[in-house]
Amino acid sequence: MKRIFAFTLSLSLLLGCLTGCGKENESAPTASAADPGSVEASVAPTGSGSKDIVIGQSSTWGSLMLLSETDGAWMNVEDCLFETLVQVGTEIYYRAAESIDVLEDGYKWTIHLNPNCKWTDGEPCTAEDWVWTLETLTDPDFGVYESTYYMAQMQGTSDTGLREEGQELGVEYVDEYTFNIYWKTPMAVVTFTGTSSYFYRAMPKHLLEDIPVSELGDHDFWNHPVGNGCCTFVDEPVKGEQIVLKANPDFYLGAPSFENLTFIVVSQANAANALLNGEIDNYYPSVTTEVRQQIDGQNGIHFEVDPACRQLTSIAINNERFNTNVRKAFDLLIDKDIIGQAMCGDDYEVAGDPLLSTQDYFMEYTHTRDVETAVAMLEAEGFDFENTVIKLGCSESRQNMAAIIQQMLAEGGVKCDILVSTTTFADQMSGELDACLVSNNTKFSPTAHSARFAPVTGTMTHTDDDTIKVLSDKIDFCQDEAEKLELIHELQQIYWDTCPWIFLYTTSNYIVHSARLSGVRDIGNRAYTWVVS
Repeated sequence: MKRIFAFTLSLSLLLGCLTGCGKENESAPTASAADPGSVEASVAPTGSGSKDIVIGQSSTWGSLMLLSETDGAWMNVEDCLFETLVQVGTEIYYRAAESIDVLEDGYKWTIHLNPNCKWTDGEPCTAEDWVWTLETLTDPDFGVYESTYYMAQMQGTSDTGLREEGQELGVEYVDEYTFNIYWKTPMAVVTFTGTSSYFYRAMPKHLLEDIPVSELGDHDFWNHPVGNGCCTFVDEPVKGEQIVLKANPDFYLGAPSFENLTFIVVSQANAANALLNGEIDNYYPSVTTEVRQQIDGQNGIHFEVDPACRQLTSIAINNERFNTNVRKAFDLLIDKDIIGQAMCGDDYEVAGDPLLSTQDYFMEYTHTRDVETAVAMLEAEGFDFENTVIKLGCSESRQNMAAIIQQMLAEGGVKCDILVSTTTFADQMSGELDACLVSNNTKFSPTAHSARFAPVTGTMTHTDDDTIKVLSDKIDFCQDEAEKLELIHELQQIYWDTCPWIFLYTTSNYIVHSARLSGVRDIGNRAYTWVVS
């Protein structure tokens, strides 16, 4: 079987499919519509003692509005401009929230804000800003954006994330630095950080409350926003090219060690040269394994492994269209070792779930390709081999991987069309695709990804099965460690038995740094902790 795919494997290695740890919510980068053939001449080399940092990205960030996009390029910039309540790394980091009381078995949160958090115009960021923001983002007049559905976890919203008529929204002002959120289902802090924290950010009410809600989402404010993050805005972004931020010296968690931070679009083909020439200090996503081995140590370039996560690559699949047995058959048709080797060389682990293999709770997983059994399972389910064509979406950087998967499915008689698009994830959510390739971070918590497979928030999965979410809630609120371990192993087994997604492999998250930059983890995430020499 490995000989059958020898040519495809060689082709994939030659073309250099990217690996790297994307952002939290399936953030596979896509190619920019612009032609970023080289680094813009307006960006100066990063050396010569400058405290300016330049981050190269393979794709543009689009609008800076809080719910506008979900990809990593967008999140990298948002992380520097707007504070989320909490974020996750090797542990939970409290940000705009100083602490959170989880009450009423997880259905109610009382959020105590950090009183030192301020807007970059000097005004305090208060509970009034947060309550007004959540009320505004769920207002039907505000409009529906790609990430609006993350609001659907709050009481009083529909499954789209908009307020339901006649329902009271589950957010409540308590005092200047305290407010409550009421959830539809129990919500643990670690689950929130796994899927939703990027989209729960505040807007400055004092600057925006007089703008009609229907005009706010597309308002000029988002071309030069005032945020509460570790950076302030310098100039309006040049769409498809670059955006320049300035370190916020008054940031409440500590001033960044850089002065200016530029995000610029650099094509994947030019990333290595841009790093070697000192034109960029970091690149998102990571470069290929082959390129990493070639440039590591040259001109001071070094790679650091992110201890907080591994990158998980999967096939998100429409559970509504394909039942458990059909999904398991698709899983059996795929040789995960071949895909892992093609994408990552020897630096990968075959995956059957989104749990982090380095944790003590992990139960070892094995996978064997079995075409004969897969075909028999599909036949038993009445699968229409002749007329069923799976629409598989992917970004440009993953189309070679998609081609390998297409060939493997064909070995079992399953037809597949590959659709390369910059709107892959939105198309998967809307049901226009049957499946798509996604990459996201594994987390230190075994339940961090449970919301992806819940009826309310699992819009890429299109599931009506709450088994994973219910069991994850039990784990999150379980106080007995021995019982929790049993529940975690049960959760892993459910992932293996039901295949809500087809998990392919995980790989180390290597983050590239120039000679004078270190401590970068997830690009914008905690940028104030970076070390610039």
